[in-house]
Amino acid sequence: MRNGYSAGVTWTFNDRFDTFLTWTDAPESSEGVTVDVRSLGLFVGSQVTPDIRLRFGILREERDAFDRTEASLALT
Repeated sequence: MRNGYSAGVTWTFNDRFDTFLTWTDAPESSEGVTVDVRSLGLFVGSQVTPDIRLRFGILREERDAFDRTEASLALT
């Protein structure tokens, strides 16, 4: 059996802005194979209006076969 862990912290600057930092070291199954994955992510959010939230994130993933960096933008 393989185990992993994840840790994260959220910091709220005020009622409109916050940030989230996460670190994960856990196995992941992909196409029938389990691989070790380590990732570090930083996300920044803003409550634009009471009904609209904007979040931007950068995630760095390290796998046995390849590494990748990903940027995301979410509007909810």
